[in-house]
Amino acid sequence: MRTCCGSPLASILLATSVLLAMCLLAVGCGPRHEGAAIVVAAGRGEEADLLADLTLGLLRENGYPVQARTGLGALSAVRAAIAGGRADLYWAYTAETWRHSLAHHEPVADARVLFERVALEDGEAGIVWLGPAAVASRPTLVVTRDLAEAAGLRRTSDLVRYQDAVNPYLRVCAPQDMQGLAEGVRGLERVYGLRFERRIVTLPVGEGYRALEADECDCALGHTSDVAVRLGDLTALDDDRRFFPPSELALGVRQEQLEAYPDLEALLVRLVEALDEDTLATLQRQVIVQEMDRQVAVRAFLRRNELLPSWPVLSGGWGARDSG
Repeated sequence: MRTCCGSPLASILLATSVLLAMCLLAVGCGPRHEGAAIVVAAGRGEEADLLADLTLGLLRENGYPVQARTGLGALSAVRAAIAGGRADLYWAYTAETWRHSLAHHEPVADARVLFERVALEDGEAGIVWLGPAAVASRPTLVVTRDLAEAAGLRRTSDLVRYQDAVNPYLRVCAPQDMQGLAEGVRGLERVYGLRFERRIVTLPVGEGYRALEADECDCALGHTSDVAVRLGDLTALDDDRRFFPPSELALGVRQEQLEAYPDLEALLVRLVEALDEDTLATLQRQVIVQEMDRQVAVRAFLRRNELLPSWPVLSGGWGARDSG
């Protein structure tokens, strides 16, 4: 066998090695999806950031061009980015989409029926909803654990008793989207008899929690699934009159991008199916309590659920970020 560097065989092997090295360095050595970047939108908060990074990681590792548009604040801002073509996909809970994005004021008691109605109506606007994931959440009033224990607050009705007997001037932190609507602060006043009047502090949910702990408000509108409620020193009050409807997490994607990338929907569906409440809580605990690097936690999740491609991938970031 000839081993001379000038032989045709050696030249072929050398060229192959060079191409392989270039592949590994440039694109992660795997099929690439050419086209416009898929823009992942998210509001503010630990859950929003984590869901965005799960999606960015999944797409980036599987060869899709991606860009992040995060930190947008309220759901209305995220939805505006989707509607205006400045973003392509986002996570949202069905009840919030039904009320705030689609402007329906009548509640839907059945969670699955609600998802189907949201999907049907948004389908006409070019937004496809994938899911729902096995992650349920309800809006709720949240107080500090110290106040809950000192005043015996377990239900929203207990807060009414507390306002009548102890603190008539309750302050509430609430996102702009949940103030004037009958399904938000004003609806709570109507159904429970709470009296906030003009003592409403306008803040996104995550910042509302921080304001609550800083004694800038006495209660805050949040969600039962939020990491600050699950892992922090906060207590979610039971909505004992079932004012807020059930809600499930789902992924909304612009139809235009699903058509541009024929394999995209199947990949995203696998991500949605891999998520449940325990998994999300575990990821949040790893990132927030154990201070694990977010991308390390996300990659481990993708690997466990066989969502990584078979070809090698690059370490590092998952696309350009545009916060706003």
